[in-house]
Amino acid sequence: MSAAIIRVSDLTKKYSRAAREDALAVTEVNFDVVPGEFISLLGPSGCGKSTVLNCIAGLVAPTQGYVEVAGERVKSPSKSLGVAFQEPLLMDWRTSLDNVMLQLEMRGKTTPEQKAEARRLLASVGLSAFENAYPWQLSGGMKQRVALCRAMVHDPAVLLLDEPFGALDVFTRDQLNLDISRLARSAGKTVVLVTHSVPEAIFLSDRILVMTPRPGKVVEDIRVTLDDRTSLDVRGSAAFASYERQLYALFEAEGVLGNQAMYRH
Repeated sequence: MSAAIIRVSDLTKKYSRAAREDALAVTEVNFDVVPGEFISLLGPSGCGKSTVLNCIAGLVAPTQGYVEVAGERVKSPSKSLGVAFQEPLLMDWRTSLDNVMLQLEMRGKTTPEQKAEARRLLASVGLSAFENAYPWQLSGGMKQRVALCRAMVHDPAVLLLDEPFGALDVFTRDQLNLDISRLARSAGKTVVLVTHSVPEAIFLSDRILVMTPRPGKVVEDIRVTLDDRTSLDVRGSAAFASYERQLYALFEAEGVLGNQAMYRH
């Protein structure tokens, strides 16, 4: 087993609230991620998944515990990571290509080779014909593809994804699941994905970290082995159904009751 590229140790985060009791978001979260792994943080809304991801990204400071990335303690946002959020956060006055290039401009890398790489990434997600289009000319799925390309164009070893498909229709979401699986695995990226979708977590992940309702903690670390990650047909397999049953049973045991269909999208 390779040395961990991400280490989350005894991570606890408490948010201060004026004139109200402090809110404990997550408590004593521990896990390691080795290079090349695709990890999903899976749990109901409000369980602290995004808080954990933001601590890894250096956007939020832990109240207790720590995070290390590539052996370095995380104390501030790192330019070495790639991050994509639920909202694409594109600049309206920049084209698709220019939005992707923004990541490189911030690092002083605007060589012809870097621009060619930006074009290659856009082509890899079917946006060659839209590299000169502005955000208002793109669908929601297209915007999210641009955001993913922007997160990857500087070739980060670690990619952090905070429910980037959550606001999309099911068909676009399925296609983006295929896109990110292919892009991340072909490039050997280490990925941490926040999601509340059981099928999405199973399809994409090497490991699924199941989190409880708030205050969130990891109650199960499930290793996922599937024969095929290139086709959504695998979702009809017996192995896939077995993982679904296991995960839904865990959520029932943790008191996440009601309509299980909330986890299917």
